[in-house]
Amino acid sequence: MTTATSWNSLYNFEDAFEAAAQSLLVNASVLAAASVFTQQDDGDVVTPRISLQFVVSGAEPRYMLRSSDSQPFLAAWTGELQVTIVTDRSRNKSQHSTVRAQVRKVLSQVQLWDDEDILPYFIPFEVLEGASSPTIVTEQDEDATAISFAIKFGFRTDALPSTGP
Repeated sequence: MTTATSWNSLYNFEDAFEAAAQSLLVNASVLAAASVFTQQDDGDVVTPRISLQFVVSGAEPRYMLRSSDSQPFLAAWTGELQVTIVTDRSRNKSQHSTVRAQVRKVLSQVQLWDDEDILPYFIPFEVLEGASSPTIVTEQDEDATAISFAIKFGFRTDALPSTGP
């Protein structure tokens, strides 16, 4: 049970879901941590690599009551995890389809996301793969695949700070 330190930390969806995806992929040995990047990470551009970006799509009509004044507030959203897999066509082309398959296998399992150690404030209701788009980046001699995952999620009731937003 983890209670958010503030409402601002509770509403920081992007960092939480990018870090969770990074953790899931590294823990499943899809790639080493140095090759799985979130929007906040700095590092050398390596191949193979995975880049992660979480975009909030909108609120869902699910509500909770604030303990401070018993007023309802929105407590569920839909977001999209955008995953980009990049490999070098001359050095590690053979890994591309394997990494892509492993990403799908790991990130599509909603039960893996429902872990308070990686998402202490959120409950994932649904994780669905959307689209994938493989391409060849001729200028860099790279293969790239973009895969999106729609994630519906809400707050864990024990994560809510005791004072109102």
